[in-house]
Order: sequence, then C-alpha cells, then structure tokens
Amino acid sequence: MKLNYQIILQELGETIVAIIKDHETQQVVHAYKMNETGAFIINQINAGLDETAIVKRMSEEFAVSSDIAEQEVHEFIDMLKNKGIIAGE
Repeated sequence: MKLNYQIILQELGETIVAIIKDHETQQVVHAYKMNETGAFIINQINAGLDETAIVKRMSEEFAVSSDIAEQEVHEFIDMLKNKGIIAGE
C-alpha cells in the first residue's frame, strides 16, 4: 500500500486522533477521530504491512475470526482509499 500522506496517531485521553500530514510541506491536511481498531490498522500500514498481513495480525491481536478481521480491514482500507489517503490499486 502506498500512503499519499504521513499518518501520525495521537492519543488525547480516551480519544485516538489520526493526524494526516502532507509528506513535503508537513502541513496538517486533516485529522480523524478513530477507535482502537482503526488505530491498529493505521499502525500496521505505517509498518509497511499489506492487507493480508494486517488481517492475520488483527485476528491474533483482537482474538476475532479471520473472516471478521478481513471484513474490518478491507472496509477501513477502502475508506482510506476513498479519502485519498492511500493510493488505489
């Protein structure tokens, strides 16, 4: 997956915020509030993992079936693609 922006996760109390920054200018483009699952997926993307590897890790980390993990990861990555944060493939 190719990230079009830098994604930084920030915990503000109970809230997790993903700060989206332009790679070149380092200006904040947007910020999104997200849950623990979304933050986990972002961390895996930042680590360079592909969708299949993220599904496997999510299934293990959250003790969910691979079908549920696959659906959650796929929907979240599609949302990131629709917002232009990840380049469509």
